[in-house]
Amino acid sequence: MNDTTAGAAWLELLADCSDLMFRGSSAEEVEESGLTGAEATARYAICAATGTERLAEALDSPWALRTPAQVGAVAAALTAAQHHAELAKRRLAVLLAGMAERGESGPVPPALAGLLAAAPSPEAAERVFGEIAALRAPRPVPETLAGALRGAAELLADLLVPEPDAIEVFGAPGEPDHQGWARLRHGGKEWRLFFHVHDEDEWFLDDYPAEPGTKLPLGFYSAASAHPAQLAEAARTALEKWAAEQP
Repeated sequence: MNDTTAGAAWLELLADCSDLMFRGSSAEEVEESGLTGAEATARYAICAATGTERLAEALDSPWALRTPAQVGAVAAALTAAQHHAELAKRRLAVLLAGMAERGESGPVPPALAGLLAAAPSPEAAERVFGEIAALRAPRPVPETLAGALRGAAELLADLLVPEPDAIEVFGAPGEPDHQGWARLRHGGKEWRLFFHVHDEDEWFLDDYPAEPGTKLPLGFYSAASAHPAQLAEAARTALEKWAAEQP
């Protein structure tokens, strides 16, 4: 049996998702990076897989540890890791069910619980990845910022200004001037749901060209992490909070 994850298709996908140029970053470095969503999750998954693999390799030496207390501490660390791994698997099942409800995945297979509970091995990892990744999505998540904007605008249709130029996108992906907005109406005034690549993929709401202007930050979401439903929910929440705070 091959006990290494090197070259595994699922590991390559995680690296692509997180745009990770190296795989040795620690969980602390991921947290300090300020990443959120799928990018951060992918990096944490890489840390978990490669970290435990390196630990198993280190323990192959008879001199890996010096005292029974150290052995006990490592055993405790692995037990804690197994606990969190089981918790993470249960949450993955909930995530997949949510994707299916939104049309971003095919129906959750009845055998999912068995797949996640299978005895761990590199072969089991490949099998669970292959079967879940094969689920066809009737409504795939957009892979561009412009696609995320249009998807969010569709979910905010009740707020979208009914005009031909309600959604505008400028520049091409990868260019520093790539930006776009969707015009919304809420609380008796017009807002823009706006993204701008130049500002590190920042998303916000503003009431341009009003003076003095109001800006409601929503967060930083790259093309790999921007989700229309999340953006639409954040926009509604921000607008409702702003309206509630007005005299």
